[in-house]
Amino acid sequence: MLCVYAYRRWVENTKLRTCPVVWTHAVGGRSALELQGLPERAFCELLDLLPSKETFHEADVLMESVRTLSPKRGQEVLQACRSVKVKRLFLWFAAFAHPWFGRLDLKRIDLGRGKRQIAVGGRLDSKYQITVPETLDAGV
Repeated sequence: MLCVYAYRRWVENTKLRTCPVVWTHAVGGRSALELQGLPERAFCELLDLLPSKETFHEADVLMESVRTLSPKRGQEVLQACRSVKVKRLFLWFAAFAHPWFGRLDLKRIDLGRGKRQIAVGGRLDSKYQITVPETLDAGV
């Protein structure tokens, strides 16, 4: 079963809203992501589902495997995104996996204020003020 989601609730830029992202629903309610349109936006949509419907491990594997992410498009998506959680998680994952991370202008990305608890019982990442799992092993 294929479903196309346009996450209009967290992105303001109309151009970014209209790019299709296709999800295929697998056995057991887990989702497999097919990147069509902007992979940067698709990754943000995956992060929006953490930790209730997707795992940190799945997001980590996806971020490490997608080497074609563009810093320019990433900047546009992050600036248009309204979800502080998604922006902080995107930057947290990208900092470990991508050399282009240094080309992002973090001063132009509103990361909100205060701490966000995302992973219950995890550790606080002091740079992005988010609670993340102690480990990114499968199932976390």
